[in-house]
Amino acid sequence: MSEDEQEVRMMRFMQSWLVAATLLPLASSCSPGSAQISNKLTPPVKTAAKVIVSSKVIQTGVEPLGANLGTITGGTNLAMNNHVRGSGFEPMVLRKLLRVERAGVDSKGQWFSWDSAGGVHHWKTNSSGFGDGARIDAYRLVDASGQPLAFTGGLQNAAGADHVKKLGQAKVPQGGWIAQGPGGQNQVYLDKELDLQIGDYILLQLKSNYIAKNLLHSRLHQYYDGDSPYLKLSDSGTKGKLVPHPTPIPASFSEPGETCLELTATNASTQRAGQYIYHPYDQGEGQWYSQLHPGASYRAEAWLRQEGLGDDGKVRFRFYSNRAYDSANQKTAWKVTGTWQHFSYDFVAPKYPSSGGHIAQGLEFTGPGKLYIDNFLVYRYDSKHDKKPFGPHEISFDEMMRSSPTRGIKPAIRFFPLSYSNSTVQALLSNYPNASYDGNSGRFKAFSGASIAQNMLWALKTGNHPDDRVVPYLTLSEEFTEHDWMAVVEYLGVPYDPSKDTPTSKPYAHMRYKQRGNNGTPWTEEFREIIIEYGNETWHNGAGGYGWHGFGRPGYVHYGGVEYGLFARFMFQNNVAQMPAWSQYKLSNKIKFALGGNYQATQTTYAEAAVKAAGPIISYVGHANYVGPKWETGDSGSSSFNDHGMQETLLGMLTRMKQLIENAVAMQKQLGASQGTEYRVIAYEGGPSGYWQNKNNPEVDELYGKSLGMGVAALDSWLYSSQNGYGHQCYLGFKAGKWWSSHTPPEAGGFRAHPGWLALALRNRYAPGEEMLEVSVTPGPTITRQGKELPLIGAYAIRDGKSSTSVFILSRKLDGKHDGVDFGDGYTTVALDLPFSNTPRSIKLYKLAKPDGSAADPRANNRNSEEIAIVEQEIPLTEFSKTFVINEKTGGSVKGMPPGTVYLYHFQH
Repeated sequence: MSEDEQEVRMMRFMQSWLVAATLLPLASSCSPGSAQISNKLTPPVKTAAKVIVSSKVIQTGVEPLGANLGTITGGTNLAMNNHVRGSGFEPMVLRKLLRVERAGVDSKGQWFSWDSAGGVHHWKTNSSGFGDGARIDAYRLVDASGQPLAFTGGLQNAAGADHVKKLGQAKVPQGGWIAQGPGGQNQVYLDKELDLQIGDYILLQLKSNYIAKNLLHSRLHQYYDGDSPYLKLSDSGTKGKLVPHPTPIPASFSEPGETCLELTATNASTQRAGQYIYHPYDQGEGQWYSQLHPGASYRAEAWLRQEGLGDDGKVRFRFYSNRAYDSANQKTAWKVTGTWQHFSYDFVAPKYPSSGGHIAQGLEFTGPGKLYIDNFLVYRYDSKHDKKPFGPHEISFDEMMRSSPTRGIKPAIRFFPLSYSNSTVQALLSNYPNASYDGNSGRFKAFSGASIAQNMLWALKTGNHPDDRVVPYLTLSEEFTEHDWMAVVEYLGVPYDPSKDTPTSKPYAHMRYKQRGNNGTPWTEEFREIIIEYGNETWHNGAGGYGWHGFGRPGYVHYGGVEYGLFARFMFQNNVAQMPAWSQYKLSNKIKFALGGNYQATQTTYAEAAVKAAGPIISYVGHANYVGPKWETGDSGSSSFNDHGMQETLLGMLTRMKQLIENAVAMQKQLGASQGTEYRVIAYEGGPSGYWQNKNNPEVDELYGKSLGMGVAALDSWLYSSQNGYGHQCYLGFKAGKWWSSHTPPEAGGFRAHPGWLALALRNRYAPGEEMLEVSVTPGPTITRQGKELPLIGAYAIRDGKSSTSVFILSRKLDGKHDGVDFGDGYTTVALDLPFSNTPRSIKLYKLAKPDGSAADPRANNRNSEEIAIVEQEIPLTEFSKTFVINEKTGGSVKGMPPGTVYLYHFQH
């Protein structure tokens, strides 16, 4: 399912369980300083601030801020240049990570069973025979002497686990999958004995061209829709099925894959087969779907073949359902024959639709007869997109480039939808990944994200050499076997020379070679590093039913860190690192493995236990650094949008994230010293949060999450993380619409950046450098929380060698009367004590403000119009002094710095 569908499903389950929250102690980030400002008789919240910027470097190797890239909108993929989901019509693949709860051998052979994760019948959705033909790989946790674990008290107790042992591979024979069988029997038989025991792990992979109605549970037969894989069919008498390609296949047919779509029409009528991809912009479905770009050139293309179709085999591309795009419909139909041919149709997009519902795109033909379809694409066809599909779409690419550093290193881009894919690794390395399926209807569902090949091409386009391209951060399924991981590493890192290599000796390197136009250069030579993450948030252990499985006891959130680490060691150290190519091509210098953690960091918490078990093969450990309440930890947010809630939002780094940042880095240092681990802490996700707090009034969450105040708090967390040693940090998510999004919907929706994204762009564009300087604020305004004084002014500094110094001033203060305090207009008198006295070549102020440069309300957002922007202002050099004051001449006000915003002063030396 898509990441948007995942979120919807998660929201439905989140109310049924909550992780026990750990209360983080509050702490002030102020440190002593020498400068003094007289604040006698001034209330603490109105105290003037002195920001002391030292020349002392306290952090090096500072990374710019990256993002998690999905599809931008849920229904219209605007990350990659193709608007058809599942274009290649490849088979359905189901992957499962299972724990054996019962096992044995009887007259039928080896069998096993489980109750967790819905059991064999998957919450009464499948029936006997469903999994026949599946391949399974079996593994076991053993102690130091190679003996199975006792699992005393349950599968959550992995005491004594020392390493992972591979038991072997087998298949489910015909009739081997028994779901709700006689007497309620639920078990799976294998074609060979593997001596399975309780607690063993099963990685199951089922590939199928068709899910017949009888393979679903009988209660779901009324909903069966398995006869329309990938495309919706207008005629109920027409049936669809994936089949091997009728031969011959032309040599020019690139990437045909394993199957094509066969449509069999019985009625003599005009019919359509397509997908609902577009919708007018509105506050409903228009938040999930987008539109074509008016006036832009597009191409629709497909490989087609027919048998006995009506109207002499004529087929045409068209839009339907909503007539807004009728003017772009193909007028002259293609003449399809009994041999495979490639067809294309070029059109110019009409104006934005303004009313009506969904707009479908598809193929129109006349029955009866058979139509075979493959590699059906709709994409921007212009020079900007190289007149090719699968490259970066300008919507995602241009905005990311506008928000990235203009020179030097670029950030990591986490391609996290890959973790949702059930695809075989072979298909995931191609341009046509496999589908998943809807367990309630049997219908195949296209993977909504991009393949590894497409993600790597997207990343390649971001620069001209490794040091100025983004870092590809690939989050791949925890359900991969060791053979899958080795295939990925070969694809990414092994060169291909056709004079001595063959498709048989290097099959995955050869795939890349052909994709790159007979270029044998491996991806590892194109980037400064490539990160491979082992699953997404495996600490969920499948709780709630929305996925994200792990290696602990199913459903036991936060359990299984040791098991996760041992599997990482088995997959990466014991297998990948033993490939001859790993040492031959020094791939450890470029391919970096990462584990994902939760919201705690001690010697025994999930990620830290995992990295201890995994050993030095792990280069990164991720801890999300969201600000705002988090649903996973049971946080409670404000039930209404008010000033108390906004003040808490502005303090979010201090109250909700600061302690984790410090603990994660402290544990990294401790484990390095005691265990010899060599990893760096990163933030695989982060940024504005506070969503799913008000189930019955989600508008409250949107007002907080998209506010300027939340953007300030997010930047506060990112900068504090960098200052403490975090490496890559990735905003979740670079996408449009509700919840964890960065922008309003694109095209007709304006694609306006929310303040959290503006804060990211501010830091990336205008604060170059990889060194952070020591900064203190003393004295400064404070507010009391739980007996502690929290600073209302934060400050950070980044230096670019001898070229420039960039100083961030963040106001965590909200104006007005709230929390029992009168904050007045919220302005703060601020003076900077700079580490240099020579007049710089230039001084520029970049601030989050109204587009006209005046102060923006911290409560404001860009949801309906642009209320907040990055505003640039040249500061006269006559205003420079070593003690630099924020006033009306330096971009502020006579009263100083306004409340709830960020000022970035860039001093060019």
